[in-house]
Amino acid sequence: MFCFLCDNHYLRICEYLVMKTLNTISLVFLMCVMIVSCGRRGHETTRDGMSVFRRYSFFFDTTMMRSCIMETLDSDQSVFPSDMTVKKRYTDSRSFSDLPVWFSYMGLSPEADSVLFFLREALPENGLDTGLFRLPQISDDIELVRSLAYDSVGKGINRVMARLDYNLSRAYVAYCYGQRTGFMRPDVVFNTLEYKSDTDGKVFSRLFGYELEKMDVRDVVRMLDTHDRVSYMRQSKPVNDACRSLYAQLRECEDSAKRRVLFVNIERCRWRVRQPAANSRHVLVNIPSLHLWTVCPDSVSQMRICCGAKKSKTPLLSSDIRYLQVNPEWIVPQTIVKSDFLRHAGDSAYFASRNYFMTNKLTGDTLEPGKVTVAQLESGKIRIGQRSGDGNSLGRVAFRFSNDYGIYLHDTDNKRAFKYVHRTLSHGCVRVERPYDLTCFLLPAADEWMIDKIRLSMDMDPLTEKGEKYVEKHEDDERPFRLVNYLSVSPEVPLFIFYFTAYPNPCDGKVEYWEDVYGYDDVIWKEVSYLYMR
Repeated sequence: MFCFLCDNHYLRICEYLVMKTLNTISLVFLMCVMIVSCGRRGHETTRDGMSVFRRYSFFFDTTMMRSCIMETLDSDQSVFPSDMTVKKRYTDSRSFSDLPVWFSYMGLSPEADSVLFFLREALPENGLDTGLFRLPQISDDIELVRSLAYDSVGKGINRVMARLDYNLSRAYVAYCYGQRTGFMRPDVVFNTLEYKSDTDGKVFSRLFGYELEKMDVRDVVRMLDTHDRVSYMRQSKPVNDACRSLYAQLRECEDSAKRRVLFVNIERCRWRVRQPAANSRHVLVNIPSLHLWTVCPDSVSQMRICCGAKKSKTPLLSSDIRYLQVNPEWIVPQTIVKSDFLRHAGDSAYFASRNYFMTNKLTGDTLEPGKVTVAQLESGKIRIGQRSGDGNSLGRVAFRFSNDYGIYLHDTDNKRAFKYVHRTLSHGCVRVERPYDLTCFLLPAADEWMIDKIRLSMDMDPLTEKGEKYVEKHEDDERPFRLVNYLSVSPEVPLFIFYFTAYPNPCDGKVEYWEDVYGYDDVIWKEVSYLYMR
């Protein structure tokens, strides 16, 4: 009896467990069905109820959208250097979710409006043509999206969104890349502009010596898919003081000729070259203004300069003044030997009257100028130098800095030249009107006696009692006194030789305009005029 009850109880337990298991399986199945159903209803809500495209969201077709975008890319005429890279971003997208930049099934990104509003203001401020950036088309397409008026223009949503997305990306990248690097390559353009005079049209003159900071346009394209893309765009414009002044002038200027000049000089501001550090001591040389400025955090001084003639242009560059040489000798470059000295070959009186000397470069032997022939001078084996002192072409002091051109700043024996209006007359070096003042600027830590030694070596009157006593004691010595020769500049002082025909004068910050002495404005205009908003 006991065994029977136990077996019966055991069967009931088994039956209960089986039923519970079946119920659990049924419940799981039902939940799966509900989840799938909810997922489907959610998708329908996204497409219709939540999407700003409303009923048009049902016409989104990934295959059609990709086809429309590819058609847009194929038919687009590239204008900006960055256009091809933007197109590649679209063609390389593997799935539809990676394809559009500015919209999704939910609607147009708010950042699309941000880009449009920003460019509406920024492009005219830069003098850039809004039509070239297709702002009118972008604006019309965004309005079309907002009003859901696709049928009114006979264009499906896929085609309109494809065009809008690409045009926004294209305008974004063109603006950001152009503002951060410039819309032209100054190193390529200026360093293939003209040939060296002594190479029979075989070697180009390197007129642009600045080192450009490289930037890959692909880095800008990658910003399209980041959360920081709008702030990146807003920060693309150059922000140095000179550029801000030029922007302000462009906003106020109505004169078409001056607007063109401002447009060209704003392009110069975009080039990624070395700039003077804030609150630093530096020297600025602007070729069109024919002036040099010594800049301190609390003061600015200016002086006139003479620079290279049109056939021997002063190159644009940045360097650091390392040392100065008092009473330098001048070693005549071979280019100047060929251009200025061949016709005087054999004329010993000419060379003697100007304190020139000749040596053999290989042996170091001193040569008699009257016996040196034209062929020997042309060979490049003869070194011509000019002794220091009165009449030396470099004057009393030369300011040396590293560069690939063999140029420097220096004094001159021809002081009359600084009275000329047109002072482009050197072989490429920069002659300075007040070399003593520049010396004092470069040596701010020099004591009174050092300053007097420099003055005496430059054949100037002393300023101190000690200097006066020295002159009295050595009144029979040869002048000028050779108390100093080489003086290191420590710390080295940055030097910038640039070319602006419109620029704020560092003395008062007011924008001034100067003659385009080398014709570089026309060169730049030829490269960027297609961008100009007329």
